[in-house]
Amino acid sequence: MRLRWKRSLIAGILVPVAALLVITLVVALFAFTLAFAVRGAPDQAKISAFAASFARSAWLPLVVMLTFAAALWAARPPGRAALVNGVIVGAIAAIPGVCLAGGLSAHAALGALAVLVAGWLGGALASRTRPQKA
Repeated sequence: MRLRWKRSLIAGILVPVAALLVITLVVALFAFTLAFAVRGAPDQAKISAFAASFARSAWLPLVVMLTFAAALWAARPPGRAALVNGVIVGAIAAIPGVCLAGGLSAHAALGALAVLVAGWLGGALASRTRPQKA
């Protein structure tokens, strides 16, 4: 049983970074479309309101989906440690969500559990796939 600590750590750190990048890109696209619609400087209040609303609603689904994909990547090649690698990715990816929530509330705990389950599922799927023949 070989744990892939480096891969799991890198994948767990990159999940919230990638989620933040996706949210930033969507907000930037919204600002550009708003600027083109008014043919000038966009309304900063509308952009701020959209950014706050979108970030709040998109953070957890993005982190869950990215955690699943990152755990699938980190847990390869398949082996007995794939599940543990997936859970490690999920645990590391869940930390920023709990910190951003301002502590361990019920909402933050459920979010962290969803991210952990996504990591476990990614590891479980990776453990079931057959290794590639060279």
